[in-house]
Amino acid sequence: MIQFSGMGGTPKVTKMNILPKNLNQFSSQEKAIQKLKKLSRELLSFPLFQLRNNAKHSTSNILKLFVDAAITNDSPEARCKKGNYSSADDALLHVKDKITIEKIEAMCRYFLDEKFIKILRRRFPTLKLTIAFDFTPEPFYGDKNCQFVTGYEPKDGTYYCFKFFTVSLVVQGTRYLLFAYPVYRKESKIWFMERALNFLKSMRMVPDLLLLDREFYEVSVFAFLKERRITYEMPAKHDSHFESTVKSCEALPAVVHGYEITNALHESVWVDLVIIEDDEHEEKKTYGYVTNVNISEYRDDVLVLRDNYKKRWGIETAHRVHDQFKIRTCCKEGNVRYLFFAIAFLLYNLWVYVNLLMNDYKIGKRFRIKITVSDFSDTVFDFFKDSSTLLFINVAM
Repeated sequence: MIQFSGMGGTPKVTKMNILPKNLNQFSSQEKAIQKLKKLSRELLSFPLFQLRNNAKHSTSNILKLFVDAAITNDSPEARCKKGNYSSADDALLHVKDKITIEKIEAMCRYFLDEKFIKILRRRFPTLKLTIAFDFTPEPFYGDKNCQFVTGYEPKDGTYYCFKFFTVSLVVQGTRYLLFAYPVYRKESKIWFMERALNFLKSMRMVPDLLLLDREFYEVSVFAFLKERRITYEMPAKHDSHFESTVKSCEALPAVVHGYEITNALHESVWVDLVIIEDDEHEEKKTYGYVTNVNISEYRDDVLVLRDNYKKRWGIETAHRVHDQFKIRTCCKEGNVRYLFFAIAFLLYNLWVYVNLLMNDYKIGKRFRIKITVSDFSDTVFDFFKDSSTLLFINVAM
């Protein structure tokens, strides 16, 4: 229930039930609740790792500790002090020696609900299946020779990070994470893109439009996309070549065919550069996109490209929301960091799922955030905190 402080006032949450009550047993919401309960049991019994019968911990209790840390955006060590758990150090010791990258990847794939993806696409009918590829860094402080630690631009006092490659389905107002994998130093961007496209093919999903950020701005990437005949859109780098090209244009917007991009080996590719000038934020900005989208799609309104790319971020930036389910840790084990990223991945998708249910229940014309991450986490944590029989897992996962 949400109480309002007055007409037009700010809503004050006094008690939140994240799903509708008294649903008909044949309703789509009731079926969804049953699906969530089923997923909970499967999560606790998922063969991520095995412990001996005489072990101090059970697999389900370890997972419960980590999920608790995720929904409170805290560390396992802190949750051990506040909850009924054994040592977090013991739990981490069990996990790092027993889980593998392949097992975590299998868990992510197992809990990817193909039926829900179909619901998403029906709920947001669109001419295009839009997919976003991203690299998400987590700053790392420690020995740079740790497994999976890689370099990146200086941030928060470090040059190193754990990095994860993600694939998302972009829909109106939000994104749904489909795939995540840790970045190895030796692997190229093409290797990850190949994995992602093979994964999408296995899901019978062929991207109509691929949205990429500037981290993919490489000759090899553009050549790969051309070879695969994949339609893409990416912000242009504002380097000296871009600036000189802008100055050479007689008027804006402008489309530059055969815009050359060169690497350190003097290899080149030629792409279309679309230069845009708009005053969306009360001052004129000039920027561009490199793309192979057919010019017929934006000839009459070049801002279509801007609007396409804005879908990448949605109502709330997906990675920022995902970070609110982040398990805080100083652990240096690559497989453990991947597991923690995957748990946040699953909770983020559940947040999207619940908001979709609430939108269907209210029958709105557009997807709107009905439950903020904070309200969602507080409500789920209340279920969890008050339960002596893993009620949180049974209700929410």
